[in-house]
Amino acid sequence: MLETQLEELINEVKTDENLTVNDIKDKLDNFYNNAKQELNNIVYQLNSIDVMSISELADKAKSFPLAFYD
Repeated sequence: MLETQLEELINEVKTDENLTVNDIKDKLDNFYNNAKQELNNIVYQLNSIDVMSISELADKAKSFPLAFYD
């Protein structure tokens, strides 16, 4: 929903030659406030939690991905 609102806003700014900088600022402010309200309503879900021991974390910190090896 936010993506389509942003696309509509961008298209409006591109096509409407009568918009002033203040109009664009007001529209962006309104979009930001609406997006902030919608994003506050997001519920996060965790499907799993990985628990690591201290030794596993230490080993992970020392290791490099294979892409870095020649």
